[in-house]
Amino acid sequence: MHPNPTHPNPSHDRKGVSVLSRALISLRCLAPAAVPAPTRIDDPLRFVTGVFRHFVAAQSTKRSYEPPEDFYTPQLEKLIRADKKQANGEAGCLDFVFWTGGQDWTIKQLKITSEPGTPDRQTVIASFLNLDGPTEIHFDFRRLNGRWLLDDARSVREPRWILSKILKCAP
Repeated sequence: MHPNPTHPNPSHDRKGVSVLSRALISLRCLAPAAVPAPTRIDDPLRFVTGVFRHFVAAQSTKRSYEPPEDFYTPQLEKLIRADKKQANGEAGCLDFVFWTGGQDWTIKQLKITSEPGTPDRQTVIASFLNLDGPTEIHFDFRRLNGRWLLDDARSVREPRWILSKILKCAP
């Protein structure tokens, strides 16, 4: 006779769930969350196109979109971190989404191209109407240690700006 007649299999609980399964679920809950892999850019033009596809998809569903932030050159990353630290949770020197050139966006007539570059530098150009105003932003990429990283961004239409200068709170 089994030692517990109301619970015939000691390796399972009353609902038939394996004790081992419960233990594994518990361990999985205690394990740290998986860290996402860093953004890998094989082609800056394709990457920028993908970011803008996300913005357009977000606007069609009236949701927000936060592009990845792990693909900056060390110089640009340092400026971004310093701006966020100084802002202390508030708006810092950068108080808009540099990808769209504004705090809000409605992207229409999007055209993304690239300029001829070098093996280690490439500029991708996004031209579009944002809230019915013409916008053209140039994204300058550099390849460092075999990895494409964003080095700077600049608006060539009014209002003109350069990301690295904004992050220094420079006019």
